Amino acid sequence: MPVSPYRLGATTTIALQRDKRFSYCLYVPGAYAAAGGRSLPVLALVHGSDRRPQQLRDEFAAFCEEHGCIAVAPLFPAGIEAPEEFDGYKYLGGGDLRYDHVLLAMLDEVRAVYGADTGRFLLFGFSGGAHFAHRFALLHPARLLAVSVAAPGAVTLLDSRRDWPAGIRGMDHLFGAQPDLSQIARVPVQLVVGSMDTDTSAIAVSRDHPAWIEGVNDQGVSRVRRLEALRDSLASAGVWTQYEVVAGGRHSLTDIAGPAKHFLARVLETGGQAEAGV
Repeated sequence: MPVSPYRLGATTTIALQRDKRFSYCLYVPGAYAAAGGRSLPVLALVHGSDRRPQQLRDEFAAFCEEHGCIAVAPLFPAGIEAPEEFDGYKYLGGGDLRYDHVLLAMLDEVRAVYGADTGRFLLFGFSGGAHFAHRFALLHPARLLAVSVAAPGAVTLLDSRRDWPAGIRGMDHLFGAQPDLSQIARVPVQLVVGSMDTDTSAIAVSRDHPAWIEGVNDQGVSRVRRLEALRDSLASAGVWTQYEVVAGGRHSLTDIAGPAKHFLARVLETGGQAEAGV
């Protein structure tokens, strides 16, 4: 069956058929029509707390044209779990609602419609989406070609002495699995943040905050300090990372998208080899 024109280029918003509380938009490049049955790679783009998936999709549209890949930008609406819930997707959810499974269901639909190669895909997350991205990598490393983690407000360290989400203790009870370090070490990881991304008003966690757990602030308070802590934690576990602080960069997608695109392009060009010139 021919693909609808609404599903080419910068698409309209599409409801996830498995759970219509969620939706996504795509960028399908001209290479799709010329692929001749060849599966195109997929880049998943996860929004921040402002929930602007179209902005992310549009930022990477030219990248998708140049590199012949399909972008999938999910929308994880606020208020799914409770009226004032804004952060659940950042921590992958739990119980019956698993945001990591929602993304995987979206990729299943993309594979069914376009024949895209979703077995292993690229993942980029900015701000709140970077929360999601690095935690997704802890649970599903075998599904990733690479992950770019851009300016998260908080991080999960590979520390079994700290409770989730500051560390990984308790993940088996919440998600049915603990991180597989041997698999994670095979995934190229980029950590990127702007040097001027130092405002802590939105990310400091006090003891009376609902997300407080002991150790949550041990990674430092600023995004730069927290990403440094994640870099060091991954390195201690044998995970290769490309760590980049963008001189003069603020907490802005446009300030750090360039380094992310360069990293992801090199992964595609080298077939997913982390150190091979990325």
